[in-house]
Amino acid sequence: MSPKKSVFLFLTTACVALVVSSAALGQAVGAGRGDSGSGSNRQIQGRVFFPDNLEVRVVRVTLESPDIGTRSTVTDQDGVFFFNNLQPNVYRITVEGRTDYTTYRESIQIESALVSKMVVHLQYKRGAGPLAGISDPAVQLFQKGLDASSKNNTAAAIEHLKQAVALQPTFGLAQNELGMVYLKQGDFASAVASFIEAEKNLPKFASPFLNHGIALVQQKKFTEARSPLQDALKRDSKLAAAHLYLGIAAIGLKELDNAEKELLAAAKTGGDSVARAHYYLGGIYLARKDNKKAAFLLMFDDGWPSHCS
Repeated sequence: MSPKKSVFLFLTTACVALVVSSAALGQAVGAGRGDSGSGSNRQIQGRVFFPDNLEVRVVRVTLESPDIGTRSTVTDQDGVFFFNNLQPNVYRITVEGRTDYTTYRESIQIESALVSKMVVHLQYKRGAGPLAGISDPAVQLFQKGLDASSKNNTAAAIEHLKQAVALQPTFGLAQNELGMVYLKQGDFASAVASFIEAEKNLPKFASPFLNHGIALVQQKKFTEARSPLQDALKRDSKLAAAHLYLGIAAIGLKELDNAEKELLAAAKTGGDSVARAHYYLGGIYLARKDNKKAAFLLMFDDGWPSHCS
């Protein structure tokens, strides 16, 4: 068996993980860290999600309590933030919404656990960004759909999001989220149709194009996947997931040199895609019998996601 064929079988028989989800909390590296100084060893780990999914933003996060006063940090490019060296207490977290998003506030109590985790879903201000011109009833249905999706109630999520789109056929955010729910169900045809509609109504946003490409890669339609993934990169050149899935598509097409280029770009960009990019690169280097590179990169493998069989 040739090296190219062996690496194709090695890598494409593994489960391809969906990396875009408005409700998922994944591991990330290089997160923004708050100042130390309270003399204890407890930590708050948080992640901020935006309603347009992977459109990258960096926002300021503030922590307040009577014992430490006020401390602040900023999220990293994955929306992750940390506050370290905290004592058991009640803390007030504020995530600044800036121009387009509503400011988020939440109290979190630290007790015996060394690490307390929180997820923040920012929402657009009324009439801001892609909500401009969207009616309040459609927005309310969209919010219900997001909530149902975050609770894995896919039937309710689909129903609410379909109603939002029926009320407002140009509602790109609802179409994109509807595609995400279909994709979780494995209904690829419906997912792709929703992403195509979202692309029309959110032409400046990378997310629908990225999601469209991922759906095609999951169907092993590698040639077709390239166009939307490249369109995503035109809108966000630092989108690691687009490089990652272009690399996977190239592996599927047995174009290992091109796969290596895209996977290196994904690893360089960083974020959640780094470990998987290293894993695939390790497979390529094994096929080339470059054992030193393969052994080094495969140390970064974080395993396949738990939902893969």
